[in-house]
Amino acid sequence: MRQRSTGGVVRVRDAFVGRVSGGVVGTPDWRGGMSVGDVAGLIAAVAFVGLVGFLAVPLVKLGRTFDGATASLKELTDHTVPVLDETATLVASSNTQLENIDTVTTAAAQVSENVSALTSLFAATVGAPMIKVAAFSYGVRRALSGLTAPRRGK
Repeated sequence: MRQRSTGGVVRVRDAFVGRVSGGVVGTPDWRGGMSVGDVAGLIAAVAFVGLVGFLAVPLVKLGRTFDGATASLKELTDHTVPVLDETATLVASSNTQLENIDTVTTAAAQVSENVSALTSLFAATVGAPMIKVAAFSYGVRRALSGLTAPRRGK
């Protein structure tokens, strides 16, 4: 199984025997084996394939890690959004309750002022005469008890 080209003789491999026949000027002869450059190129190619395989494993693991992180972030987002919505509702409800408490506190302050004013008014109008009546009744009791009690020392 030999091939010929019109432009000159080309190397053709014998399919059954594995021999190379023919030759072109300036090309290495296949019968002599591989040169040092061919061996170095082959070693470099194998090393590059090994490097690509070695680097592919961490990259695949890194891709899986990113996929897991993306899934975790999506799950976290899915659970966080309802919590934030409930928190916003709770804050709005709390603000309404605080407004009600503010109204109650204002009313309590007004009641306290009214009680203070009423106490002052009572003390001014009724307190002074009551103190005078209490002092007068105490004096009368002392005077009457002095008349009815036996005298000591006589």
